[in-house]
Amino acid sequence: MKKTATLFLVVLLVFVATGCGKDITINGQDNDLIAEYIAGVVLKYNGDGLQQQQQIVIEQNKGEKPTEGATSADKNNQQGTQAPGQSNQVPSQGGATTATGVVMTDLANGLGLNGTTVTYKGYEKGSRYPEDGLFSVPANTDYVIFGFEFDVKNNSGSDIVANTDSKPIMFKLVIDGKTIVQSSSILVNDMTSLKNYNIKSGQTYETAVVFQVPKGSANSTDGMDLQVFSNGELLGSVPGVKK
Repeated sequence: MKKTATLFLVVLLVFVATGCGKDITINGQDNDLIAEYIAGVVLKYNGDGLQQQQQIVIEQNKGEKPTEGATSADKNNQQGTQAPGQSNQVPSQGGATTATGVVMTDLANGLGLNGTTVTYKGYEKGSRYPEDGLFSVPANTDYVIFGFEFDVKNNSGSDIVANTDSKPIMFKLVIDGKTIVQSSSILVNDMTSLKNYNIKSGQTYETAVVFQVPKGSANSTDGMDLQVFSNGELLGSVPGVKK
């Protein structure tokens, strides 16, 4: 059954890309993107079935239990799970290192991307992310999806194979008094879910992390803060997000 689900996804993606009832032309770049996406999905799930991608974890900032929870299929929720008796309050930034170079270097190293420079580029928000392209992640009902984009540049003299899906890094978005844990996604370039992706020496690769934000909070971006955690410990805030 699990293998059938994966096969169905592959067939569906090919169907979407080729259309129904008419011939279309796909250039080499589109063909490579389709092949990369399908290969990425198969590699990420490896016949184990599709995860519930749009799980949302919203933590209260006063120690209450999350108002909306995710299943154990959500890797990021597993990383953020706390022992009984502990609160869901986000650790204070007091004592946390927030210098640009240190946080981003710690982020790169925590993802196993030693020898790279990770740079925050900006964010997009809307009904899906990305807005253009062959594949995108839709927003849940009554939510707006935020996609935060990063460049990963390989500064080393050799290729780097990125495998970040098993690393202890996770992101949380603080917006409108809510703390939202990043959503898993089937984006091939999801920063915390890269699988066997080869970044050539000197190459810059764009990655992203996505969040499902309630519509009522989506416009409250003043003071918005994107936090980086490793093994549940706050490393600091991504520079350039909070204004």
